[in-house]
Amino acid sequence: MKTIEMTITIELPDEIAHQLEQPHNNASRRILELIVADAYRQGRVGAADVRKLLNFASRWETYDFLKREKAYLPYTEEDLEQDVQTIQTVASKTHPPKSYRAKNICAKYSI
Repeated sequence: MKTIEMTITIELPDEIAHQLEQPHNNASRRILELIVADAYRQGRVGAADVRKLLNFASRWETYDFLKREKAYLPYTEEDLEQDVQTIQTVASKTHPPKSYRAKNICAKYSI
């Protein structure tokens, strides 16, 4: 990922600007976090990009950040239905239906 340095100027009311100037606040970092979280919500960057942009040590730190920011990718009912179908297809290929297994057990033991 190519990094471009950008300087942004924001005009704020004096009261807010004063709060942001407090020694324990890092306004630049917080604004970067908000921008990155929004880009993630919009699908413009992935979790790996978030981790790199914000210099997180682990993916778990990244996921904690995204959760705090309520930055969830859109997941529609259609997505859920498609995932359920996929799971059912995979499960049916790896495990035969219970009725099939029951018939084979009964036949094997002459039940």
